[in-house]
Amino acid sequence: MLKLSHCRAVTPFRILEDACILCEGEQILRVGPDDGTECPTLDLSGLLVTPGFVDAHVHGGGGCEFWTDDPQEILRGAAFLARHGTTALLPSVNYARQMDLDQPTRAKLSAMHQAMEARQGPELLGLHLEGPHIAPSYPMIPDQPLNPALPERYLAFLDQAPPVLKWTVAPEVEGVPELIRVLLERGIHVSLGHSDCGMEDIYPAYEAGVRQVTHIYSGMSSVRRVNGRRLPGLLEGALLLDEMTVELIANGAHLPPELIRLVWQTKGPQHICVVSDGTAATGNPDGFILYRGQEGWIEDGAILRADRTGFLGSAVTTEAMFQNLVQRVGIPLADAVRMCATTPARSLGLGGRKGVLAPGFDGDLLAFDPQLTIRLVVIRGEIFYCDPALHS
Repeated sequence: MLKLSHCRAVTPFRILEDACILCEGEQILRVGPDDGTECPTLDLSGLLVTPGFVDAHVHGGGGCEFWTDDPQEILRGAAFLARHGTTALLPSVNYARQMDLDQPTRAKLSAMHQAMEARQGPELLGLHLEGPHIAPSYPMIPDQPLNPALPERYLAFLDQAPPVLKWTVAPEVEGVPELIRVLLERGIHVSLGHSDCGMEDIYPAYEAGVRQVTHIYSGMSSVRRVNGRRLPGLLEGALLLDEMTVELIANGAHLPPELIRLVWQTKGPQHICVVSDGTAATGNPDGFILYRGQEGWIEDGAILRADRTGFLGSAVTTEAMFQNLVQRVGIPLADAVRMCATTPARSLGLGGRKGVLAPGFDGDLLAFDPQLTIRLVVIRGEIFYCDPALHS
């Protein structure tokens, strides 16, 4: 049993002053006034406690890739991210070319299985596949090929892979409408992204049950002119359709504060899922980087091309995004918590056990000082990281 006393506890709708949070086993037992229970206690006077953050789109961190044949590398990367606020995550895999099950792929799938089963550090929730059924006009690699969705390929992969929880696809690609049907029947969340689609493709996907869009503004169509008329793209569809939840990379570089505020005002915190889209470079200092063979620069949690004409990737932690949302963008604290914890959990079907400070939810907690720097991380009811000053 673990007690966190005298803290300011953030629920999705309010902040409880002088609160006590009691964890028993892997779950939260009580949130509210101190009832006098005697057990190991941390006095968190002056600290803000939130539910642990859920990163639904992340490729690595701390120098470690998640798409590797080494399960220990996956666990090291996840542990680095946990130190910076991610208590549950969805390891994401870029598939740029047609799927196969060759020996290197099987070794990586086996490594992911082993890492998930280890239950060390943050919870690895399943796989997020990004591609290969995406638009070459919004590629993940140069000269991205067009990969139609072939049932003999994706069904074989799904049968061999660890649990796939989310898949990013472009709805206009050949075979994807049928793939969407198969995925939704299997309980796999579908997200639209890296797509050049119009509303004629978005509406059928939405009507089939798709409710997510991958990293809004990045890798998607927007207003274009056809025969002189303006037609909406995926960006406008994401903003227009009320029940569509959007991923948002909140480092301040992929989207400036003004666009973050626009999305927040349009969608509301209940339909914004803050994601890092982080890579193995997450944790590197600002400055020059050689990233996957390409020269670039890390600035504001983003990896810029050497000529600064675009992004090579993201290198931001959830802790840094939370700070940016509140301190730079001006998002209310409770809304920022919903966007980093509550909504991501709900978007993955985990809204009944993660992302909320309430009895019966997983004991994943973060404690922040007034500058919103993490001082304590609790995962499954046990202390994962604690600032030594809290023990003094």
